[in-house]
Amino acid sequence: VLFRSSGPFGQGPFGDGSMPDLAAMFESMGRMMRQGAVSGSVDWQAARETATGAMPTSTAPTSGHTQAVSQAQSLADLWLDQVTTLSAPGTPVRATTARGWLDATFSSWQSFVEPVADGVATAMSSLLPSADSPTTVPAELLDALPEEMRDQVSAMLSSPDFAAMTQQVSALANSMGASMFGTQFGKALADMSSHVCSASDVGIPLTSEPLIMVSNLESMANDLSVPVSDVVLFATLRELAHQRLFTHAPWVGSQITAALHSYASGVTIDHQGMQAAISTFDPANPGGLEEALTGGIFTAQPSPAQRDRKSTRLNSSHVKRSRMP
Repeated sequence: VLFRSSGPFGQGPFGDGSMPDLAAMFESMGRMMRQGAVSGSVDWQAARETATGAMPTSTAPTSGHTQAVSQAQSLADLWLDQVTTLSAPGTPVRATTARGWLDATFSSWQSFVEPVADGVATAMSSLLPSADSPTTVPAELLDALPEEMRDQVSAMLSSPDFAAMTQQVSALANSMGASMFGTQFGKALADMSSHVCSASDVGIPLTSEPLIMVSNLESMANDLSVPVSDVVLFATLRELAHQRLFTHAPWVGSQITAALHSYASGVTIDHQGMQAAISTFDPANPGGLEEALTGGIFTAQPSPAQRDRKSTRLNSSHVKRSRMP
């Protein structure tokens, strides 16, 4: 979800080439007019409100659900005690709903998503003019203008006064981007809440309390045509195994956060690619704008250091697998 949730302009934070989400754009503009400017790279209020509003309705767990989960925990702990030296934290597994899952994990999502959003916001901001780096106009665009307008347009766009004027526009764009990012991520959380079966389903430590999504497990059991008790036992066993790991190896969470900070800080935008796409854009072609937007000109590109780190992790994983019996 960190690398697929939509970015400030309705695209994935690291670019999927899709068209911007115009509905989210207008929704964000309306929210800004009602609530004012947003500080930070993500409007978390928008994220929570959107997630809550888009979540499927589900009934609270019954006493039968609670008892079934408790029995599954007793059996799962018995099995885990025989295969690992990591002791059980002793925290009871809680049967919960989609809203309960959101409330329990929301603060953790903030810590994991903000580095990604900050990296994308920084990369996008680098495209905007500033007093230190005034706007330059590609020669191809100047050549397309009437001769008497070229010098005037070039001087105006490259002047420090124009850069200073665009700073207010930049602040508005950043605020709208934060609101759009929050709205899109809220939709992603709502979608995730209808599929996850436990707090550890995404593979990162979101909460110290083990959680089980009973309604989703019942749907899974129905789809698989297996007893619900078997699915509950499976999900509880996996949840408790993750909780033992995260409890006895607390550095796992900090390492994941550090990796996200490191990766997101290197996000860049292909300026030359954007200029090339703009220079070949034909206003007379009705589909030209869509082709430009879907061609990945706003895609955030990984830096060479990021690609090297990814390659190192893949090679390390391959070595570990090759050494397994």
